[in-house]
Amino acid sequence: MLEHLILIPRAGMCNRLRAIASARRLRARVGCRCTVIWDWGQFEHFFAPLPDVQVVNRPPIGAVESNVRMTLDVLLRRPVRYHKYQATRWDWLLQRDASRSVDLRQPVVELHSGAIFGGHDEPRLYFPDIRAWLPELSPRLEAQVEEFRSRHLQGAVGFHIRRTDHQLSIRTSPDELFFARAAELIAAGRRIFLATDNAVTERQMRERFGDSLVVYPKQTALAERWPRPFHPVSADEDLIDLFLLARCEFIVGCFGSSYTDFAIVLNGSPRCERLMLEQAAAA
Repeated sequence: MLEHLILIPRAGMCNRLRAIASARRLRARVGCRCTVIWDWGQFEHFFAPLPDVQVVNRPPIGAVESNVRMTLDVLLRRPVRYHKYQATRWDWLLQRDASRSVDLRQPVVELHSGAIFGGHDEPRLYFPDIRAWLPELSPRLEAQVEEFRSRHLQGAVGFHIRRTDHQLSIRTSPDELFFARAAELIAAGRRIFLATDNAVTERQMRERFGDSLVVYPKQTALAERWPRPFHPVSADEDLIDLFLLARCEFIVGCFGSSYTDFAIVLNGSPRCERLMLEQAAAA
């Protein structure tokens, strides 16, 4: 029976948050102890405290693996045989993703994951299943989100346009679909709040839609906001964009993007949509 789940979140911010939400849900279900090893700055800088989880901050990825092992040894407090999950090429060959399932028969599990996961005895879970367990913003960031929302988002529809390294979103949800949808909404009297990871996309939207476009001002001038090494100010800005999308009337996003998925779940409007080419939608 699982006694202690140790989660080391991986990939980008949204992937990490959905893994934490999955861990919290599983902890509530089986009553185990849960520890999160957080390596993107100080967790409490970004999020409200989690009363049900022990969060241990450690240096960003790039620190030697022995630092992780030392942290885990301290957490376990006693010699114990534990099960470590980390997806390998064999998981792909077997069409099995170890990051999505925890073996509840093991006493201690160390899980490296950026996915939504559950117990080995459950069917696959999805974003709505973990919605209640997602971390909330810290009071500092929540105040910034609410101030910007009250000033700029009345009558706004949120657009998330994922680009840079995400080839699936680029192919399936091309810019032209967003240009056309934005034009329709603006003609109907809406404003567009844009969150994107690409400066070229933002510039094209500004050129087309002018004052009808709202963008949260960034302190970090990045041509591509992802992928990148951890930076605390950029992480602040990405989270603010995400939670501003959630405060819009509804969201127009990309196919295949966890950021879009996350924002839509937070927003909750049945009018939310993912733009995609007809052939992709038919498939």
